[in-house]
Amino acid sequence: MAQRLIGVSHLRRVPLQTLNNQAVTYAADLWALGCVLYQMLVGKPPFKAGTEYLTFQLISAGQVDMPSSLPSHAQDLLRRLLNPDASKRLGQITAPEI
Repeated sequence: MAQRLIGVSHLRRVPLQTLNNQAVTYAADLWALGCVLYQMLVGKPPFKAGTEYLTFQLISAGQVDMPSSLPSHAQDLLRRLLNPDASKRLGQITAPEI
């Protein structure tokens, strides 16, 4: 029987590096910032699906639903913070770009 490491509600805010058993770096903090900002601006988590597996698929693909009512600069910021590729995430190369 497989063990559940993270409940679905917590999985929605877990960086891809953690889900893939990779080293946690500063990029994970940037991911968390993106999740918190998204939830503050939109009112729901950025990654939400019916099962842990489907939520993981959304996170892996970087599929974030951006409401059209969200200003384009906010959408850009969120997409760059929630980039599934940690090396390309906003602020990963140099913090002043944030």
